[in-house]
Amino acid sequence: MSQKRRLFIIGASYFARELESWLDLIPEVDRDWSLCGFLHTPLQISPLAGYPTDLAIVGDWENFNFRSDDYVVLGVSDPAWKERIWSMLHGRVSFFTYVAPNVTLGKYNSIGKGSIICPNCVVTTNVKVGKFVTINNSTNIGHDVLIKDFASIMGHVTLTGRVRVGSLAYIGAAATVIPNKNIGDGATVGAGSVVIRNVSNNVTVFGNPAKPIKYQGV
Repeated sequence: MSQKRRLFIIGASYFARELESWLDLIPEVDRDWSLCGFLHTPLQISPLAGYPTDLAIVGDWENFNFRSDDYVVLGVSDPAWKERIWSMLHGRVSFFTYVAPNVTLGKYNSIGKGSIICPNCVVTTNVKVGKFVTINNSTNIGHDVLIKDFASIMGHVTLTGRVRVGSLAYIGAAATVIPNKNIGDGATVGAGSVVIRNVSNNVTVFGNPAKPIKYQGV
């Protein structure tokens, strides 16, 4: 039997540790890879300190000596960081696409390279998921939705029919977007918000109904 490919999780904080558990949901017989550790920027205090894990931080993702057949999977959910990691590593290593075994996937869907769909999600029909998209647990994606590259959709979100989510957008936990609405490139939807109007590029909205907000320095 040929040796399995090495798979590393980039990042070692909260989402990366969740991803460690979710990768274990894939039956051993269906794996052509072996999970070999986290890759994380060196810090004085390890992000794993005080948390149980079967893995260790085995290197720095920026300078790691990858083999030609290695995989990495993005254990970060910040859209800008995902784009940065991709820009530095593409051509050096292969990116792993993860869909949890219990995700409900309808017909005519497409999922881009390096994307992650976490447990208990529902993805109905004619949904187009771009590259390096994160869809966290128990999120529902309605028909004819488009999610562009590097976007992140957190847990328990509802995207109803024909919603468009721009590249590098971030939708916080338990938010809802009603049908036919557009979330612009780089936009942020706060946790628990209900979006009933289009959201422009690089705008942050929050509330029910969601409205633009501005942060003031303290």
